Amino acid sequence: MSARKAFQASLSLDPQDPSTYQNLALLELDSGNASMAAHLFTEALTLDPASEGARQGLARARGAI
Repeated sequence: MSARKAFQASLSLDPQDPSTYQNLALLELDSGNASMAAHLFTEALTLDPASEGARQGLARARGAI
């Protein structure tokens, strides 16, 4: 199972876990999919507005779009 599929499976089991959104977003960002990464970082911030990692990731993703 790929990392992407594992994160997606994890999200289907617990869609309220901001760390899974953040980790999947990092994977998408590293894969060159900045738009999807920005969306996922935004989801992580919706669930955990205090997440500095998600905030920094969102800034990186937006800078790459």
